[in-house]
Amino acid sequence: MTPFILIADMDHYFSAQFLPIMTQIAKNQLTTSTFFRKPTKTVLVYRIFEVTGIWNRSLPMTKMDLSTLFYTGKADEFHAGIHNGHKIPKLDEWLKHNGSTSNDSIQFVNEYKKQQWEPQFVSTSDIPMHDESFAYPRKDNTVLRWEMCRAGYTFAIVQDVFMYHIGFTSSNSRKKLQKAWTKLGQQTRKAETVFQNRMDETYPNTRNRCPLITI
Repeated sequence: MTPFILIADMDHYFSAQFLPIMTQIAKNQLTTSTFFRKPTKTVLVYRIFEVTGIWNRSLPMTKMDLSTLFYTGKADEFHAGIHNGHKIPKLDEWLKHNGSTSNDSIQFVNEYKKQQWEPQFVSTSDIPMHDESFAYPRKDNTVLRWEMCRAGYTFAIVQDVFMYHIGFTSSNSRKKLQKAWTKLGQQTRKAETVFQNRMDETYPNTRNRCPLITI
């Protein structure tokens, strides 16, 4: 069976039982028949949030915990004040869903229609290699999602697990990110041109399936 990989940053925390729950969903959703030997083209997307700096005893371990924080203004989608890269539709519906079964562990499949979307996901290990020509913090992670769209992957939103970062992004951090973003403009445009050409050569049939990449 193809091993699974988890795409995540080091300073993020996970909901209770994230690993066993996600492992079981991955086994159900990502495992393909060895007879046909066809790799799966689905990845499992989990939502990511920011929560206020709170004591450990108050960390959101369940969706009920997270929902309480969210509806009292103490939690929000990750980087909501900077860009829409981590926004996923049907959030209210997701927050109110209580308890997954093997039949409803996936909320819905979200089409990759916005080039800013940077979903966090679990996948099989045969996804495309990461393109390192884009420098942090300008599209260095998003580029992998762009290629996955062109390669024909679909993005299934998982119901009852999530990841979060403690603390909202400060205005000072936003200013620093914007400064770095501006300095990388020329380098990023060059990388985008090379990337776009490679995509059209490698995946000519999906040019109109994915959003146009503009820097």
